[in-house]
Amino acid sequence: MAGQGTFTIDSDKVAGTFLWDTSALVRAFDPQCSEADAPLARAVSDAMLRRRDTRILVAAVSLAEYIIKPDRVLPRVRPIIVVPFDEAAARVCAERVPQTIPEGDPRPAAYWKRDALIIATALARNVHGFVSADGKQLKRAAEVGLKAMQLSDFLAEPAPQIGLFDLIG
Repeated sequence: MAGQGTFTIDSDKVAGTFLWDTSALVRAFDPQCSEADAPLARAVSDAMLRRRDTRILVAAVSLAEYIIKPDRVLPRVRPIIVVPFDEAAARVCAERVPQTIPEGDPRPAAYWKRDALIIATALARNVHGFVSADGKQLKRAAEVGLKAMQLSDFLAEPAPQIGLFDLIG
């Protein structure tokens, strides 16, 4: 396990291929991000960047959303790979990803359509996990069979507390 400031990230949990959605990217790589979970996102990304057996996939759609602010730069280092929305993703999107907008959701239709493209990209790449800080996106990803992972899923499990009476009991 690797210590990350106030976080302990389980190094086994960060092994594999993960697609990070825009909400996770912003928290991990935008130094101006002030979301409460940004330090955790940075700790998870740092742990992933140190492993040779880990890949962080970024859907091209997420990259477009991320760099809409001109001062944002995505690190171009080995484990970070931008992947296109290609024919395989298009087929998966048409066949498996619902295109409906949840009733009563105030966000514009474009939001949901972009999220569908991001989820389809993850499905087409057979990722180990879909990483997001957006609860609605995680729910949608899980509904189509992705392993939806919030940032806290990468934390090390606390060691079980053994009391004196457990030892002599």
